[in-house]
Amino acid sequence: MNIKEQYDAKRKNFIEKSLRFFECLSTDYGYDKPTHTESKQPNGVIIYDQIEYINKAAERVVRVSNAYHPVDYGFEIRIVNTTPPETHLGGQLVYFVLKEDQDVEQDYLEKAASLLLSDFEKYLTGKEWFPVNESENSSNQTDNQQGQKSSWLEEIKFIFKRRRKNNS
Repeated sequence: MNIKEQYDAKRKNFIEKSLRFFECLSTDYGYDKPTHTESKQPNGVIIYDQIEYINKAAERVVRVSNAYHPVDYGFEIRIVNTTPPETHLGGQLVYFVLKEDQDVEQDYLEKAASLLLSDFEKYLTGKEWFPVNESENSSNQTDNQQGQKSSWLEEIKFIFKRRRKNNS
């Protein structure tokens, strides 16, 4: 398989498998049917695919994306809170796979969808949102705010440790 064939297969597999493995966002969590967008270079080469799920009732958006050469960011899942003050942010990155760590078959997608649902359900449903690091907005950080930041960081560290263990 030449480079163009690999690229085309990778894109095709990403789109098909993302729609299949993340379908439960629509069927089980009340998200709208997904929309697919792509970004092209002036020469017509597609460098980015994004599949977006919107849940107006939960005030959440889930963005599943993959960026290709020359962007090279790779795969990401982001959860966006659509209520202020988070609307100006790009959302919370909850899972990623670097471009160089991906296979053409995009076999990591099933695991990514499973981890999204098991580890981040309370955020998907709109019941909770990730704590905001108040130190970015104020120099008067209280002990309580520091405690929230620490517990959130510990939760993320635990999730990534578990992922590494599962990948071994």
